[in-house]
Amino acid sequence: FQAEDGIRDAQESRGLGDVYKRQILLHPTKIYVKEILELQKNINLKAIAHITGGGLIGNLKRIIPEKIEINLFKNSLFNFNKKLFSLIQEASNLSDEEMLNTFNCGNGMVIVISENELEKTKKILIKLRIGYKIIGACSNLKKGNSLVNVN
Repeated sequence: FQAEDGIRDAQESRGLGDVYKRQILLHPTKIYVKEILELQKNINLKAIAHITGGGLIGNLKRIIPEKIEINLFKNSLFNFNKKLFSLIQEASNLSDEEMLNTFNCGNGMVIVISENELEKTKKILIKLRIGYKIIGACSNLKKGNSLVNVN
């Protein structure tokens, strides 16, 4: 299988071993019930997406209301398990957008909040020992359907 050879070649060039790949790929999906319940008690969650399949972009399209645009910050999207997703991307020759349409790229849960609740949300996530990244911003569209863009 050609992709396997590509992964092996990319892995050798990056120094990633089979044990590392298995540990990451077979790691069970994190369930965020406790964390989401704690957030709901303290802030107004506008939308929530547990990104388990269908890629980051597809899951975001399902949760945003009409006439809302999500602009994802390209430089913040591959921060968790960056080595693994870089390896997959290199071996598969997928573009950033194809990666984001196929995988969660290390973003297991996405919450949408108002900007005025950002600092409070950060404090709660730190208290819960949950790693987070701000991966985008929402804005209103004057017309048309909801959008997810990568900038």
